[in-house]
Amino acid sequence: MTGKTANLHEYRFFSPKSLTMVVAYSTWARDYAKWLEGEDWVKSFEVNIPLDRRRYDTVLPADIRKAYFDTDWLTDFKIVTNDSRTLIREIVTRAQMKKRSCVEKIEFSRRYWKNIDIDGWGVVIMGDGA
Repeated sequence: MTGKTANLHEYRFFSPKSLTMVVAYSTWARDYAKWLEGEDWVKSFEVNIPLDRRRYDTVLPADIRKAYFDTDWLTDFKIVTNDSRTLIREIVTRAQMKKRSCVEKIEFSRRYWKNIDIDGWGVVIMGDGA
């Protein structure tokens, strides 16, 4: 989960599966998107899905810093499967998962999507880097 205003490097490529240009903000997200391209169970996917701030009030605030409720966030992946399920995936590294701020962001995402008609939410842990 990324803050919208973050100054990050962009990795771009055209997705034949989603018929759109994919913009990933990390090599990990780029690699995951390319992996999704080759998976038969994936019908389509979107990257960097903006969270609707009007829905933030549905997120239980316990153990999540208040500032996160004043931030525009992007979810890393929204995947539609061939059997019409919708999955949410957040990409993090092992090193990031050791930071409280990362855990809070991931938990914010989980709580946000729990209140929306999503079939499956999950975290993809990639590599050891930051």
